Amino acid sequence: AAATVGTYTNQATPSAATGGTFTAANYTISYVSGSIIVGNARYSVATGNWNATSTWSTSSGGSPGASAPVAGDLVFIERGFTVTVTATAGCGNLVVGSPGNGNLGILTMSSNIALTVSGDLTVGGYGLTNRTGTINFASGSSITTNNLILGGTGATPAAGIITMTNGGTLTVNGDITVNTVSGNTWTRGTGTLVFGNTTTLPATIFTSFNNLTIN
Repeated sequence: AAATVGTYTNQATPSAATGGTFTAANYTISYVSGSIIVGNARYSVATGNWNATSTWSTSSGGSPGASAPVAGDLVFIERGFTVTVTATAGCGNLVVGSPGNGNLGILTMSSNIALTVSGDLTVGGYGLTNRTGTINFASGSSITTNNLILGGTGATPAAGIITMTNGGTLTVNGDITVNTVSGNTWTRGTGTLVFGNTTTLPATIFTSFNNLTIN
């Protein structure tokens, strides 16, 4: 990739990219579809609200007190904790369920609240099958993401669970990937799934809908 030497905030676009992830200290650099997302890493270390510093650490299992995640940050909800989004929020990449440490993770949306994930939303960890990821929508809540990945991406993957029983809107502007993991679940309920771009529906899980919008 070719770019002028300097500091880039949140996102930089190289001349070419093949995809991949680099992790060093408390920072994660990842790129998808030709873009680089650079942000601070945030790990859940308590059950609490997204915008509370007591919920977050800069390392897995570390001390609480890190600033709440913002656009461009790389967020991991893990170690058995539930994070509730009570005000409009955003991040770069979001992993719900431990990607190698701790336990399951749960993300709960409050009514009429929006969360924007500019990169990948991965639901389900890996390393142990109990490192599941769960997202619970509420009426009027919304999550917008680039790519959605259901089921862990590493060895011994854990299931991803998305529940829209009470409604809500899930917008996917990129691709939906369903990994082969026992327990993967999407409960469509009264929710709405929106495709913001060209994509191919997976052969499993996302096969029937309450409301489907294709923009």
